[in-house]
Amino acid sequence: MLDWVKNIFSEKEVKEINDLTPGDAAKAQAHGLDFSSAIEAHLRWKMRLADYIAGKSEENLDPETIGQDDKCILGQWIYDVGGRNFGNEPGFNELVETHARFHKCAAEVVRKVDADQRDEAKQMISQGDYARASMLVIRQLSSLWGRLGRETA
Repeated sequence: MLDWVKNIFSEKEVKEINDLTPGDAAKAQAHGLDFSSAIEAHLRWKMRLADYIAGKSEENLDPETIGQDDKCILGQWIYDVGGRNFGNEPGFNELVETHARFHKCAAEVVRKVDADQRDEAKQMISQGDYARASMLVIRQLSSLWGRLGRETA
C-alpha cells in the first residue's frame, strides 16, 4: 500500500489496510470502479483532515460539500453503476450506509475545527466516529473488491 499511509495510520491500521486490500492492479478497475483509487482517496481524507486540524491546510474545506456522499468517485459509482449492478450483492447496502456515515463524520470534523474544537476533531480522526467509519469503508470496499475480483477470475 502507499508509503504515506505509514505516516498517518498506526502500525495496526497499516497492517489491516494491507491485509484487506486485494492488491491485484488489473482487477482494481473491475466493474466500472478503480477500487484501489477509491480506497486511496478515502485514506487520504485522514491526512487532509489532520492537516486542517493542525492549521497546515491551504484547502477551503466546506462541510456541506464534504458531507455529501454522492460527490466522490465511490459515491458516484454507488449511486450509478454500482447500485444498478451490485445493489443485491452481500454487503453492498452496508457499504452505502457506511460510506454516507464516513462523509457525515468528515464534515463534522471540519465543523469542529471551524468552531475551534480542535481536540474533539483530533479525537474523531484518531479513535472516534470518523476513524471507525473510515476503516469500515475500507474493509467493506476491499471485501466487495475481493468478491467481484474472484467472480471475474
